Amino acid sequence: MTIEDVHFKGISTEGLEFMLTVEVANPNTFGAVIDYVEYSVDVDHQEVARGRQIKDVKVPAGATVDVEVPFAVRWDGFKDALSNMFDGEEHDWGFEGQVRLKKGGLTRTFSFEERGSFEAPDIGDIQIDIDTGSL
Repeated sequence: MTIEDVHFKGISTEGLEFMLTVEVANPNTFGAVIDYVEYSVDVDHQEVARGRQIKDVKVPAGATVDVEVPFAVRWDGFKDALSNMFDGEEHDWGFEGQVRLKKGGLTRTFSFEERGSFEAPDIGDIQIDIDTGSL
């Protein structure tokens, strides 16, 4: 499993809603069905998001498919990570979880993990002035 893309979906009272696109490769000579994906995302070892997808996705033999998984960045986890997110420094990220495959009556669960880093934008010098004189 490899992260391909992330799309912003909206804001709720609980947090920011996204759609994560994950590429799933099936190197086997038989097809299978993904019936469950659960994962978490962390920044600097602080969990910022958790998600789950329970809709069946067919993965043909020797093929690679994109699986869309909704997830939410909850305000309570995000506020701690956000405090350092715009400092211009390099930060670590992690994506880990489990995926369950089924073929007929057989099921097998696999763990996955992907880690990396990114350079955060530096907004320390940005100043916002609000003119309330015309209100």
